[in-house]
Amino acid sequence: MTTVNDIRKCPLFTNFSKDELMLVSKHIQVKHYCIGETIMLQGSYGDELYILTKGNVLVYVTLPGDAPKVTTKLKSGQIFGEVSFLTQELITASIIAEDDCICLSCSREILIMLHFAYPEIAYKFETNIIQQIREKIIHQLIVLYDLLETVSKKQTLSQHALYLLNNNAQCTELQHSMLDLNHITPMRFFQTLNEQEVALLLSFMTYRQYERGYQFQTEDSKNSRLCILCSGAVMMFIKKDNMLIKAISVSGVGELFLENPSVIFPKLQEYTAYLASEQCTILELDFAAYYKMHHSHPKLFFHISTIINHHIARLIYILNRQFVRIYCEYNPSDR
Repeated sequence: MTTVNDIRKCPLFTNFSKDELMLVSKHIQVKHYCIGETIMLQGSYGDELYILTKGNVLVYVTLPGDAPKVTTKLKSGQIFGEVSFLTQELITASIIAEDDCICLSCSREILIMLHFAYPEIAYKFETNIIQQIREKIIHQLIVLYDLLETVSKKQTLSQHALYLLNNNAQCTELQHSMLDLNHITPMRFFQTLNEQEVALLLSFMTYRQYERGYQFQTEDSKNSRLCILCSGAVMMFIKKDNMLIKAISVSGVGELFLENPSVIFPKLQEYTAYLASEQCTILELDFAAYYKMHHSHPKLFFHISTIINHHIARLIYILNRQFVRIYCEYNPSDR
């Protein structure tokens, strides 16, 4: 067991009170790793979050049929294992000690306990984790853009963007009566809510249809909302100076994306944009309405916060995979 002094200076806990630090310290351990030691293995089960307090680690991602590739290096003060810690999914990258390392580790049990008994502390803890994840995402987006720039003498629209983009594409607001509840309630966003909670949440949401080629998250857009796909698909692009560079992921039915998340993730809109790759229908929740729920409907607020945090965490894996894929595409001799 660690002491309050062990974790007080850790970035994840700097805004915790003394009582909160005492609570979480009971669930945190100090672990030592030797140079070259594998701390986490991609594809295995893991439920621990690691905070690196000394040394450096290398992050490796392996695509099917390929050798492991280094995607980034983490240094003291940074975290890893956050994707499986938050989402309970398999470990998305292998972590190997570049030199002798010391880590603080906490199992998912602490998060479960906090969600059940201290939801405000759980929200604070997850928000601090997401702060570091946001920094990783922006770093990887910049690395991806720089990698693409080295293989192209001039910036051009991605072929997907040239094919899909339709500046005249329109959106139409739809009536909630057109929603099929049997279709949406199994979605991750709604599946743990009861009938009354679903109805309440839908009362805060808008239902719209978008034509193929519609671009979200444009420079002049004032929309700031969470979007859940009910039909169709939306592609995520890396952009630079409002130019769409390359498609990096596709969101389908039941998945979400964040349009201009200026409060939750202010820099994301500078580096990404979304295009409707086919006609789609979307349920939308304005972030202003979401934040008001913190006081008026805290259970719904914490539920949505967890869904958003899981989505942001998964972006790390998407970007790491894309880095490896793009690197191999333009450097076939290094495969």
